[in-house]
Amino acid sequence: MRTGGRELVEDFYNVFARNMRDLGTPCIPGSFSAPLVERFPELCQLLVLDWPGAPAAAAFLIIAGGRAEIPWAACSAEARPWGGNMKLYWEVLSLVSERGCRLFDFRPLDAWRRHLQLQKAVGR
Repeated sequence: MRTGGRELVEDFYNVFARNMRDLGTPCIPGSFSAPLVERFPELCQLLVLDWPGAPAAAAFLIIAGGRAEIPWAACSAEARPWGGNMKLYWEVLSLVSERGCRLFDFRPLDAWRRHLQLQKAVGR
């Protein structure tokens, strides 16, 4: 697991964009993440899980005031059979706990669930 900032933006985005494409979902542009990390390095944390030797899952965290949230995360199809997504979230929760966060906001996942329900409703 790699953690960092600007140096991981490309790896994060490659996993995220590929996952969104595979789901048939429009994706935020690649130019969106880097300025956030550059402008707010103390708030933004990227995690990249490699397997085997290539980015397989990634998360973009925002950490502030003892609270963390994960607005964007993705796991490649190849990593799902071995629990890549679960490993990613384990690492995310471990990191924010080590950083002293008392609250982890899963709320962005609710929006994702609604999105998946919409895709199912339209036959994707």
